[in-house]
Amino acid sequence: MIPNTTIYFIPVVVIFFLLELLYSYIEDKHLYAKRDTLNNIAIGAGTFITQALSKILVFYAFQFAFRFHMIIIGETWWAWILVLLGSEFTFYWFHRASHEINWFWASHVVHHSSDEYNLTVAIRLPWFPQLTGKFLFWIWMPILGFHPIMILLVMQMQDFYQGFLHTKTVNKLPRFFEYIFNTPSHHRVHHSSNFEYLDKNHGGVLILFDRIFGTYAEETVAPVYGITSPSHANNIGSIMFHEWTDLFKKAFKAGSFKNAINYFIQAPGWSHDGSSKTVKQMRKLNPVPGVVRPEKNQYRLLFFQPKKMIPAFKTLFVVLLALICQLTLKGQENWSLKKDKNGIKIFTRKTDSSTIEELKVECAMEGSMSQFAAVILDMKGHTEWVYKSSKCYLIKQNTPTDLFFYNETECPWPLTNRDLVAHMVLSQDPKNKTMIIEVRNVDGYMPVQKDIVRTKHSFVRWKIVPIDNKKLQIEYTIQVDPAGSIPSWIINLFATKGPYETFMKLKEVVKRPEYQKNKPSFILD
Repeated sequence: MIPNTTIYFIPVVVIFFLLELLYSYIEDKHLYAKRDTLNNIAIGAGTFITQALSKILVFYAFQFAFRFHMIIIGETWWAWILVLLGSEFTFYWFHRASHEINWFWASHVVHHSSDEYNLTVAIRLPWFPQLTGKFLFWIWMPILGFHPIMILLVMQMQDFYQGFLHTKTVNKLPRFFEYIFNTPSHHRVHHSSNFEYLDKNHGGVLILFDRIFGTYAEETVAPVYGITSPSHANNIGSIMFHEWTDLFKKAFKAGSFKNAINYFIQAPGWSHDGSSKTVKQMRKLNPVPGVVRPEKNQYRLLFFQPKKMIPAFKTLFVVLLALICQLTLKGQENWSLKKDKNGIKIFTRKTDSSTIEELKVECAMEGSMSQFAAVILDMKGHTEWVYKSSKCYLIKQNTPTDLFFYNETECPWPLTNRDLVAHMVLSQDPKNKTMIIEVRNVDGYMPVQKDIVRTKHSFVRWKIVPIDNKKLQIEYTIQVDPAGSIPSWIINLFATKGPYETFMKLKEVVKRPEYQKNKPSFILD
């Protein structure tokens, strides 16, 4: 299920908006301008709709990336902390890129184009940031092994937290809090168009990465809100797309293809003829009097001096990576023997990623490598040895060892049959002849049938080692989530039956004459 916590946040945001509005009226603070507030609310309504749709895109992108995870990090308490730190680190660089690369700034400018600063500015957001590549900044996290739902929940929590930073009513918070976390004071600096505040304080929940990478600035003078070149856009369409319009106009008049591309990848203010300049260019030409680089003077602690911090930060990164690996690998060999009969050993173990136990089978059987490969690659024949397989057929074959197939599994009443579309890849080491077969479920190749439950997750790995020309040693592991309403404890209770019956039949099927004669040319015996 795709998490969408926004519907729970809306009532909270509305309550605080009304409280700030009431405070502004009673204290005569003029925190809200009618036209600007109405625009913000209208844009926020559009954002709610577009974000709900874009979450589907992001979820399936993360799900796809997660299929190639390097390790499984799980859902323990420390994993949530790592997700937050990883997402904060990613948000910092995405947010910084949104201020330093025109392609991203063209969308992000919507959020900064208001001359006011109140809680409604928090929902004045671009409608299509995911289409310009925002989610790609986070794609490393599911590939590493963080679960997509954990990432999306943390990302939404970050958005919720940042919403309450958009206020003038909260002054500076206690020093220790200001030192670690992003606060209204820090974020007022970020939204300011004051020259000394430009491109500062990009953090989401934490302000630490700004301190580390030299983009932190403290609120010392009153901020002037808005952007340096006001657009004077008064309607939603112009607010949302004026920067894109200007960007394409500049690229069209750039004079060369190279200059045109540069308008998209360079910082805001860049021009091919020098008619306008970026913030960095302006700071080199006109340093702000009394403002020094924070890494030179502002921080006494070594930890917050970026140039000196880089070796320490690299060390911290290595330590964190080692911690992830250690905690992930801990217990990976804690297999528990559940059944040992007829030369078939079945083990199970708990995992951090699921309440359904992982399963492993070890078995020696008669046959050659080519016989075994022939059995595995004969999709229609799977119904004769795979437990409760009622239907199995080939969908697509990229190569003889790379194919997609469909399988339906019978379930006893009152349960509903399960099916899946899977991608199988077979490889063999030419030196030791060890064969590896990996099978993963995939989405999108066939529509879900009305009376059949589509398996949520399945990953199977075969390792076949030749003992001699007539005998094989098999190691088979499987992680599966059959979806639906079957309690995990019931699945775990009967987990050994299917693999045992499968291997008992497989031992006999491999010996059949049709497989003894079938010797694939790409398999070494």
